[in-house]
Amino acid sequence: MKIITDPGSCHMGEIGKAKDLVSISADCGASACKFQLFRDKPPNIPIPYKWLNELIEYGNRQNIEVFASPFDEVAYKVVKEHCRSLKIAYSMRNDSWLLESFPRFQWDNVYISQHPLDRRIVGTTRLYVHTSNGVPEYPVTSHINMSELFVDNRFDGYSAHCFGLSQKLNAKRSGANVIEVHIRGNWDCDCPDGVFALRPKELADLCEQTKGKPCI
Repeated sequence: MKIITDPGSCHMGEIGKAKDLVSISADCGASACKFQLFRDKPPNIPIPYKWLNELIEYGNRQNIEVFASPFDEVAYKVVKEHCRSLKIAYSMRNDSWLLESFPRFQWDNVYISQHPLDRRIVGTTRLYVHTSNGVPEYPVTSHINMSELFVDNRFDGYSAHCFGLSQKLNAKRSGANVIEVHIRGNWDCDCPDGVFALRPKELADLCEQTKGKPCI
């Protein structure tokens, strides 16, 4: 089971907090920490692209992989230059320039949100995202029936935007191999992701209950 953390905007535009979130991810037992690379997406808070390599090197010292989701062609070039893995966000799932621009072999892992992507893209990990009218819900307040999501290789994991641990643990029980979760520090997070992001204690509990033993 891989736990991939996503700080979203919870770094609040401060590289010190971004590094703290990498450390929190490593200390809690997550497999990787994934940042988002974009320019203007208010009310979300971007990280400068020049931070990425510093965060990757910091993650290496913490023994955790750091990578990113690109949201434009410039960001993709940055990710391609520095990262071992790639995440394609739900909003980018139909962007032909992105889907046609990367060979599978150059990445350790390629994660793609949502199933309806072109099935010709091989060697990818498909993550389920709960949507309403075709748009991801942030946060998800309804209970999701996980029982049929991970059969017949429909999905490999769950990109969670829900409160608490219960739906994430249900995904593990139902067969998910990867869970992507938003995380925050114990500081004020006045940003969209801060509403439902896991605090360090919750992340530690999730990692403990999903890695190395079955959920009960």
